[in-house]
Amino acid sequence: MKSSTAFALQDMQWVTCSPEGARYEVPANISMTTQEKDVESLLLDGQLDALIAANVPLSYRAGDPRIRRLFRDCGTAVQEYFAKTQIFPITHAIVRKESLLGKYPWIGERLILAFNEVDRLCRQRYQYPKRFSFPTAVLLREEEEKRFGKNPWSHGLSANTHVLEKFIEYANQQGYISSRPTLNDLFARSEDKSVLARDEASQRVGPSVAVSR
Repeated sequence: MKSSTAFALQDMQWVTCSPEGARYEVPANISMTTQEKDVESLLLDGQLDALIAANVPLSYRAGDPRIRRLFRDCGTAVQEYFAKTQIFPITHAIVRKESLLGKYPWIGERLILAFNEVDRLCRQRYQYPKRFSFPTAVLLREEEEKRFGKNPWSHGLSANTHVLEKFIEYANQQGYISSRPTLNDLFARSEDKSVLARDEASQRVGPSVAVSR
């Protein structure tokens, strides 16, 4: 938000209907309150100005006139952001326990192999757009490829380095982490050279990690 608008986190009053988890402590310069009423209802009642939701609110999908998208042309905003930053935010990451990695050092590369194969099979099925129920499925696929490339769901560390570095930057700025570790600090190096040689996504020097979008 701060990088694309004039607003900073500390400029707003934050409201949540559930306490923060994962031992996260709200920074001292951030004002946050917890309400029993869900935040979507608070927005619809006029008690909030905006809402950040994990999924599209049901009231929006139902056509409630009291709620609209922050960006009226959301598709264009997404396309312009991607064109400017080449960032397609990661939504999931596969992590491993240190004890498991110590016992099975090859597990990272095997995970990458597995996710790359699943991704390949998925994209293979997409080649027949009639599998989708959308009337203009063929056009939708073509438009998405023009915006994000043939395969925006890239796995592995090398393809996601700039995204992960930006994630670490934001996490530090927002108080989720107290320092900015390097990617080498966060991800384990490859030990299984036989797997490394078979995996095109892992044929690189440096750390490897299973990053799933």
